[in-house]
Amino acid sequence: MVPTIRGQRSNLLQLPLYKRGRAKFGCGTMVPMYLKKSLSQVFLTNRSYLEKIAKAIDIKDKIVVEGGPGSGRMTSYLLPAKKLYCVELDERMCILLREKFNSASNLEIIQSDILNFDFSIFTEKVVFYSNIPYAISKMIVERLISQRRYISCAYILCQKEFAAKLAARPGDDGYGFLSCSLQYYADVKKILDVPRIVFSPVPRVDSTLVGMEFKDDPGLSAEEEKRLMQLMQRAFTHQRKQLGTVLSGFVPPGVLEARGIDPKARPGVISLEQFKNLAKAWPLN
Repeated sequence: MVPTIRGQRSNLLQLPLYKRGRAKFGCGTMVPMYLKKSLSQVFLTNRSYLEKIAKAIDIKDKIVVEGGPGSGRMTSYLLPAKKLYCVELDERMCILLREKFNSASNLEIIQSDILNFDFSIFTEKVVFYSNIPYAISKMIVERLISQRRYISCAYILCQKEFAAKLAARPGDDGYGFLSCSLQYYADVKKILDVPRIVFSPVPRVDSTLVGMEFKDDPGLSAEEEKRLMQLMQRAFTHQRKQLGTVLSGFVPPGVLEARGIDPKARPGVISLEQFKNLAKAWPLN
């Protein structure tokens, strides 16, 4: 009988027995491991959806980084890559992965926090995949943006509502600074909706696979890019106010009208291209 703690049965994962820091494989003994709530460990377990995700990711002849592989369900489908790096924070999972894939010559397990992982160690651009913890979704996207020069494409399985924000367009619910800043650096698309019932433990919400192809040249100089981010940050901090009011004192008088932007418009209807044009609208200091 599986031992349980009240209220925690949904957080049980049946894994090979651990003893003295090593995983016992081959003996057929399976015992429960309690998933760590602090790491938001929720694993995709449905083979059909694992296969659909694998087909959506181009890994042929590519170096692939998997963030938070957990028990390695998706890892099996990423092994055809030229080289696969699994970055996992949980030491227990690292032990399991090393035992489970001990014969995979192209796989390296790295115990590290993906939020601190330095992608500059790679000599060529990598493909990134992760079933990301809901609680740190925004921080992971921000980390990917900061490391974009080392990443060609990123695929994240995230909360459906968060995915909608990443891919949002002017006028959409959730459209804001995160939408625009990410889309400035990358072409973003929603690829596949994944129902919550195919995860273990079952979360409260559905998920979506999002693809991000980072641009080699987003189109602005470093100074213009800095101004763009300042413009969008100011605008989306006060979404209910008129753009002319929000940007007063930052954008010179008459510039909005000259660029075809109604000063009475709300930030949520202004496109990324309009913000980019506005960032180039007056001389830099």
